[in-house]
Amino acid sequence: MWPVERPFQAYEKRLRVRHIDRYRERGYCWVIVGGTQKGRGLKAGLTSSRNYYRALDAASEQTVRFSPYDRGADPVEFSYDDSFNYRPRAFARPGPMVEIHRLRGCTPALG
Repeated sequence: MWPVERPFQAYEKRLRVRHIDRYRERGYCWVIVGGTQKGRGLKAGLTSSRNYYRALDAASEQTVRFSPYDRGADPVEFSYDDSFNYRPRAFARPGPMVEIHRLRGCTPALG
């Protein structure tokens, strides 16, 4: 498991494109993205978040996406509160969008 350092609230501020190569080097081939963290960084206009998520998309195949929205509903604009309060009618279930990416050219570490 890739270490995430405290404070967790600053996670999006510390994202760097170079982390993707480090994941590969260390055999971390699956990257799980939580929509709450991603949305927070993108809505705040953090260049580091925008660059990281673009690079992650380019470096991987998005293999699974779990959506909290009703089938056919348009995703709502990110709101930290609404993502936990289950308010917009577009939601079928509470919680974030979850993406699981498989990095291309990555060999999983053993153990």
